[in-house]
Amino acid sequence: MSDASRVRISRSPSTACADRSAELERERRLRSLSEADRDTIRLVQDPGFARWLEQITSSGGCAHPVYLSGSTVTRDSRTGEVLSAYSTADEPGERLAVRCRNRRATVRAPCLFSTG
Repeated sequence: MSDASRVRISRSPSTACADRSAELERERRLRSLSEADRDTIRLVQDPGFARWLEQITSSGGCAHPVYLSGSTVTRDSRTGEVLSAYSTADEPGERLAVRCRNRRATVRAPCLFSTG
């Protein structure tokens, strides 16, 4: 056996103990938070969070967005070539949030004043 194949990388017991202590402290702090705060932390750690945030931003913060799901394909009418395709399958929750565009005065400001 070569020396390179015998080399094992391991953490010292004190490092492993410190890591475990930090993990336990983090869990203790999480348990002390409200359920809403814990949900927020889970949401932010979700891999789809950035896209979800883009949807919220593009809808102007609409208080009552309309959620669309499905797919669309645009083809060239002469050749049948696919020009573009979109599916909500890759969106967070498999749906796309769009602003409601409600313009009644009783609607909250984000819905009333959002443009786009």
